[in-house]
Amino acid sequence: MTGRITPRTCTALHSHILGLYFRVTQGVGRFGTRDGSAIFVRLGEMINTPPGEEHWHAAATGCFMEHIAMLQNFEDPSMTTPWAEHITVNDYNGRQVNQTTDQGLSLPSV
Repeated sequence: MTGRITPRTCTALHSHILGLYFRVTQGVGRFGTRDGSAIFVRLGEMINTPPGEEHWHAAATGCFMEHIAMLQNFEDPSMTTPWAEHITVNDYNGRQVNQTTDQGLSLPSV
């Protein structure tokens, strides 16, 4: 399945019972896990989440992020994607980032 996330927009924490492969096809995204780790994900990069790992994804400030989410054989995401709470600005900023710094990250107030 494909998705497009608008600048500064995030998903809530969620997991996939059978895991997920996530490939960025346009823009720059953020990808984080419940433990506070957060990285930037760029065009052509792929992330793999193991089964049951709680994570979120977002677009970086100032750009859209398009992606392909690849689930296991015929997995129905409406039945196999448990959703949790929304993330905070601190979650988005993370405690770990890769080598590039994104200045001015913020989330819209809810």
